[in-house]
Amino acid sequence: MQRILLAQIVIAALIATFFLSRSVEEAAAALFGGAIALINGVLIARRITKNANMSKPSPTTEVRSMYIAVIERFVSIVVFLALGMMIWQDDRAAQFALIVGFIGGQIALMIFGKTHSA
Repeated sequence: MQRILLAQIVIAALIATFFLSRSVEEAAAALFGGAIALINGVLIARRITKNANMSKPSPTTEVRSMYIAVIERFVSIVVFLALGMMIWQDDRAAQFALIVGFIGGQIALMIFGKTHSA
């Protein structure tokens, strides 16, 4: 999982570097978006670790744990994206950079998560 989180950090930094050539605000927004994806990755890692440490959980407990994890991730993403959009509400380019940074981090999670599980 550390490899996945490291990949998210690297991709967010690369995206922020690209946007830095345009403006510091856009680079900060891209980093913020990447950080949102990283928080999502940390929540996943935490839930995986917690589930691995459970001794013979019942199917009901496992399903409940999965639902809680999905709700945590969804709420955190919505809250942080809304916060970022409010911070850069007057700068459409920074809002675009925020979304690009988030998507880049999510793509890293999907790609490296898939190769990690194989």
